Amino acid sequence: MYTYFFLEIFLFCFFLLSESLKKQRFFFYISFLFVIIVFGLKGRTVGNDTLDYSGFFNQQGGIYGTSLYPTEEIEIGFGYYGRLLRILFSETSEIWPYFLTTSLIAFAPIFYLIRRYSVSKTLSILWFLLWNINIYMTNMRQILAMSFILWGCVLFLEKKKYWRILIVIFWTLGYFIHHTTLLMSLILIVLFVCSFTKNQYYGALFFSFLLGFVLDLFGAELMSTFMNFVLKYDPENEQLLRYSGTFGEATKSLTNVFAKIIPAVFIVHFSNKTEINSIFMKSFIFATIFYCVFGSLNIVFRISALFWVLGFCGIFPGEMKKNNGVYSIFIVITILYIIQSFNVYVNWPLNQSTLLPYYFFWE
Repeated sequence: MYTYFFLEIFLFCFFLLSESLKKQRFFFYISFLFVIIVFGLKGRTVGNDTLDYSGFFNQQGGIYGTSLYPTEEIEIGFGYYGRLLRILFSETSEIWPYFLTTSLIAFAPIFYLIRRYSVSKTLSILWFLLWNINIYMTNMRQILAMSFILWGCVLFLEKKKYWRILIVIFWTLGYFIHHTTLLMSLILIVLFVCSFTKNQYYGALFFSFLLGFVLDLFGAELMSTFMNFVLKYDPENEQLLRYSGTFGEATKSLTNVFAKIIPAVFIVHFSNKTEINSIFMKSFIFATIFYCVFGSLNIVFRISALFWVLGFCGIFPGEMKKNNGVYSIFIVITILYIIQSFNVYVNWPLNQSTLLPYYFFWE
């Protein structure tokens, strides 16, 4: 518990110092270094799937097989990725180089996007940490695939030479590492071409809250029917097969819903016309709406993670830098998130998740 919580406290202090000392970039680099250390140098028992990924890389086997002989659950791209790392690290029996390399690849586009587009860089990292620690600590294939999707977003934003072709290449690579990125890519295409107003965001957030409330009461059977319909046309989708019966098992509560809707409302309210239609805003609002409606289904976190991550890379309004009142609002929201995070760690279900206790690889 203390490793994650202290990391969040350190990042919050770095955020305050970066604003008061006007040294955003310095504290941004320090914050990112801390995050890479914690995520990249974890022990092989931290995270439910970590031990099996250890066996995959070091050829000792597990539910994913090995990089030379992967199981059918492993996408072909991740299999080749494992073989490449095996060649690069053939001289060592340690597993940490594999985890560190994967973390560096996964975090590289996040680092780039925050450094280039966030008006409050350290706060972006902190919010990312407060909302996405699970998936970036445990779901190695998905975060690796998501890095290619995020690099595609960079190409779209900067529109350099051959950007369309490169996006197709990057997103195809992401698909062959983890198939869930196909749905993410399709949603991103829609978000790229659509435009929205503040009132539309407010309406969508309010409607998603009501719809989510109704689904929580009557939605288990309806969700099961929908999943069975999708599986009829995609019967080998292992993610849907795994999560199709989990409606109502995720820890969605009114507190969690309000903890996501209220910051979204403030962010929309204080954003200007340009910020309202940025891909960061559209991704963040989509993820929030998706959670409000389907948050009782475990798979929602796998699908929405990319959009929350992309949102945090540039979601904070420029008004935050000009208005002390707005700045204070986001400080209060962040403190409340840290308190909520502490309560989650204190009541962590040790029998369901090995994310805690945390160990470094040398411990």
